[in-house]
Amino acid sequence: MLEKGATFTDVSDWLNESGVPVGPYARNREWDSRMVGRVTRNAKLKGIREGGRQKSVRINKTGRRRSVKTSPEEWNDRECPHLAFIDPERYDRVISLLKERNAKCARVGINGRDTRKKVSKKRTRFPGQMMVCGICGRNYVFGGHGQKEHLMCDGARSYQCWNGASVDGPLAAEKIMTAVFQVVQSLPDFDEALLDEIRNEIDQIELRVPDERNRIQQRIEKLERELDNLLNFIRDGNSSETVQREIPRIESELKNQRSCLKRLQKPAPTNLSIPSIEELKSSAIDCLKEHAIESWEFRILIQKLIPKIAVFPHQLCDGGGIVLRARFRLRLGSLLESTIAKQALSESLEHVMQVNLFNPPQREAFRRRIIELRNQSGDEKKLTEKEIAGKLGLTVTGTQRAAALQRKMDALGIEDPYLAITEPPSEGKLKRHLHSRYRFEPLPTAGEY
Repeated sequence: MLEKGATFTDVSDWLNESGVPVGPYARNREWDSRMVGRVTRNAKLKGIREGGRQKSVRINKTGRRRSVKTSPEEWNDRECPHLAFIDPERYDRVISLLKERNAKCARVGINGRDTRKKVSKKRTRFPGQMMVCGICGRNYVFGGHGQKEHLMCDGARSYQCWNGASVDGPLAAEKIMTAVFQVVQSLPDFDEALLDEIRNEIDQIELRVPDERNRIQQRIEKLERELDNLLNFIRDGNSSETVQREIPRIESELKNQRSCLKRLQKPAPTNLSIPSIEELKSSAIDCLKEHAIESWEFRILIQKLIPKIAVFPHQLCDGGGIVLRARFRLRLGSLLESTIAKQALSESLEHVMQVNLFNPPQREAFRRRIIELRNQSGDEKKLTEKEIAGKLGLTVTGTQRAAALQRKMDALGIEDPYLAITEPPSEGKLKRHLHSRYRFEPLPTAGEY
């Protein structure tokens, strides 16, 4: 099958349809492309037992050991003809064919060096590891539809979600940051009544600290007594599975309670002041401009302000391609150093935002301006379609399409031309749901942001 051009996924489908079982120690209950790839590249199929491909090296800086690849001189391969299932020449030909076919998917790197070598997969640039699918709840990952700068739903790649629309990563980062800067710049001053309410809340928090400290201290003493009783039970020679399970639970809770008590025992800040809006604006802008948007440091910072970004598919009401909109909560209160101030200002400094992660088509980009020119009234003669098109640098067809879009919106009684897609469309490029492997399995957190 591989010689005829089939992929690992095609082979895994055939194995599952034929009822071929996976290994007894496999985590998956069915074959997938990764499992087929591992078996195919196992040199035992041609009668070679490979050894010495990895070795343990001590890292003097930390004292720990790490597994690294070895040079070909250190390899220890053995010929085992009795293990061969495939002729060695044919096996080598198939492996060479697969390498040539998949070479286009490999990272090119810089000067022959892989730029992601020894870098954790989770250490990715913004908005990677922050963007989730609003339909199934799974992460958006780089490499959507073979484009390394595009992100797509990981559930769609495994046929567990029908939302196969991808988004340009750098464009999405630019759109989100532009919207964030606009919100920060337009923050209104705190209302005096709100400030009084916040000050009262801060006072109440400070008054509750002693009572909370006493409650936690009592809980710690109770847990310590319970732990001593269980240990005495074991020392007396008794044994019980319930007791064995209870000890780790009590120790974990005791550790958490002691951590909370230690935090509450810190001296309360004196003369706690609420920062002005201008100070918050300056702090937010300085933090966001301190690092490059592609850097890891920027991603750590922005995740404090935006913990999660959910993307939802949309489409113009008159048809067209599927695009994605992001929804997230901007929490500017996380920039404050005082924990009490964060609690008091968390709601007033939280903004629910919706951002388009795409550039609109021409008919939508110029729609408002075209309608204004068509409906303008005054002493001057009404502009013709050709004159409007010439004034905006468009074609007559372009202005007519924008007007048709406005008429469609008027007929539907909507102001936003984009409609949310909540189920697999019957037409268009989103056809994951028509594949035989498709099983829609959304996570419990789908749609949350």
